[in-house]
Amino acid sequence: MSEQAEIIDLTASRSLIDVRGGGFDLALVMGGQPIALNWSDCEGSVAQYLARAGRTDCESELRSLRHTLAGHWLPEAPISSQIYPFIELMVPGRYELRYVESCPDCSYIEFDSSWDFDAKYDHYYPFGSTLVLTRATDSLSQGQVTHYLERIRSGYRPIALTVTASEGWCNFVLDGHHKLRAYKMAGVKPAFVSVCRLDAPRVGAESFDKWIGANHPMASRYRKVKTKYDT
Repeated sequence: MSEQAEIIDLTASRSLIDVRGGGFDLALVMGGQPIALNWSDCEGSVAQYLARAGRTDCESELRSLRHTLAGHWLPEAPISSQIYPFIELMVPGRYELRYVESCPDCSYIEFDSSWDFDAKYDHYYPFGSTLVLTRATDSLSQGQVTHYLERIRSGYRPIALTVTASEGWCNFVLDGHHKLRAYKMAGVKPAFVSVCRLDAPRVGAESFDKWIGANHPMASRYRKVKTKYDT
């Protein structure tokens, strides 16, 4: 597995994408709207819970990156220079950028359009690099998946984009859902760039009620373990 890494300080940006927490829990907020909240179940293992509040769509903002993300990566060039339109969407802060050419141990946390945001949740064990998809699998274009599947089989390695925070248990996928589906179908280890926030603010115990909803079946469970274990 080949990797590149780089640390940058982002001082001015469009502030569209915000990732918070790390360690105990991890939250993704986009355009001020919550997308997902991931947290440890604290039942004597490393198992995680994931509740969703919405879907992402960065297609228009990332149009200028299509050539690079299609698989035309330049190993000798800084990561930041190749994906700057994506980095510019993040809130200001310190970030570690990591390019993974061939991830040996990815697992995927998926959902489809039947997902009930008010009641459903995932309970999973993180295995290797856990990629949390933020678009419904049945909303993907089969034509685009087939296109990437053919490119992967011909030797190209299209790139997905993810975000996380330091010590977070998962990476949220913000671009590359069609590519990851194609990688999975081809049985090929995926390529992606992870943008990890190193100075992410903590998530408060009230965040679940605010972002996911106080009536969600996991609301009281989150408050209980958050108050007890993440003080």
